[in-house]
Amino acid sequence: MFFVALLGTRIPAIRSTLENFVAELGQRWLEEATATPERWDQLMETYGKGFDPEAAAYNQIRKGVEQGAFRVRVNRDWIIGIAWRSAECVMPCLLARNWAILTSPGGEFVCSDRPVTVTFTSEELIRGWYPPGFGMAKTEVTVPLSRYVLLRGVFEPPGVEVAGNRKQIADYNSWRLIQAQRFVFSCAPDFSWLNREHNVALVPKGLRDFLNPPEGIRHPA
Repeated sequence: MFFVALLGTRIPAIRSTLENFVAELGQRWLEEATATPERWDQLMETYGKGFDPEAAAYNQIRKGVEQGAFRVRVNRDWIIGIAWRSAECVMPCLLARNWAILTSPGGEFVCSDRPVTVTFTSEELIRGWYPPGFGMAKTEVTVPLSRYVLLRGVFEPPGVEVAGNRKQIADYNSWRLIQAQRFVFSCAPDFSWLNREHNVALVPKGLRDFLNPPEGIRHPA
């Protein structure tokens, strides 16, 4: 179950959010640090040992800050550590859920760069203003284990292993499409999903409609 928790936290969307946050924070720090020559000189006196005085001259550094020439980057190991600690927080919420297996006899389950999907089970909450979380009631966590098997966890009474019908499979695939950041993976070239009328559609034409809906139309999410 820890592996599922790690799949849910070590994803590109979280990594890019952290990287952008640190970069923005670093930019603001640089702006404050170079706000005046006196402030920069004080910082160099305290932390600037070993710096080339010419390269660290105030006018040159301030010009680089104003032009956006500097960018603070985070260490990859730090990002992995954040994902690991986040997975440790998520795992108790997964262990508290009741798990069941849904199967796709035709092997139509798809995966994406966000393999663990958290969704509301209440239509009212789906259309609410806040997103679902791993520890929230009336939510389900799903993760495809293969093209034939999907793992589903809820806080309600335990489920059983069932063979999903075409519309159920399409519904789970739709959430995978909606929450993907860049990539969707499928072994079946004609996997199904639910279109905006909640009817089963197939790729590739259906997927083009999904990615480019008519003006004024939004997806079910």
